[in-house]
Amino acid sequence: MRHVHVAFLEGTKVLIVRRREVSTWWGRGPAEPRVVDAAGQWAVPGGGYESVTSPLAALQRLFHEQTGLAFPDGRSAEPWRPTSRSFTLYFVPVTGLESLASSITLRVAQSAVTPGRPAGGAIVNWELSSAHVVPLAKVVAHLGVRQPVSHENQLAITRQAMRSPSSQSIERYATMAAIIALQ
Repeated sequence: MRHVHVAFLEGTKVLIVRRREVSTWWGRGPAEPRVVDAAGQWAVPGGGYESVTSPLAALQRLFHEQTGLAFPDGRSAEPWRPTSRSFTLYFVPVTGLESLASSITLRVAQSAVTPGRPAGGAIVNWELSSAHVVPLAKVVAHLGVRQPVSHENQLAITRQAMRSPSSQSIERYATMAAIIALQ
């Protein structure tokens, strides 16, 4: 599986999102919440995709699934893909970055209220808990840095990590942070 992510930039600021500790999205099978990858961690929007689609198309779909919002105009999206990594990072300049962060936070906060798969047009993938804007110079202090998670979710996160050791790996975020900070 490949990964694609986006750094929305406005001047010297970048948008970051926080991954939810436990997803309220009920998947297939028994109605039981699942721990999301990199629970409680700061990231940039995006995620894994199958290589049958273009990275930009996958990113646009993932952004909509995670936030319920349309992907901001990507005509000026510039991809950066390190040759030794399995991810593509897009840089998308936007105006109104604080407004975008607020919109995302409002949408994902509302989605967490009602368990169950949302109806059409709503958020499909409830992996995010909030969005924030940080200076590029401080992005390294957020991305790739493990954040504490609540005590009640720690056992579930530990179990998930034992089943899939890479599920809590955030090495690519540290690499992305270094790349983003240079912008």
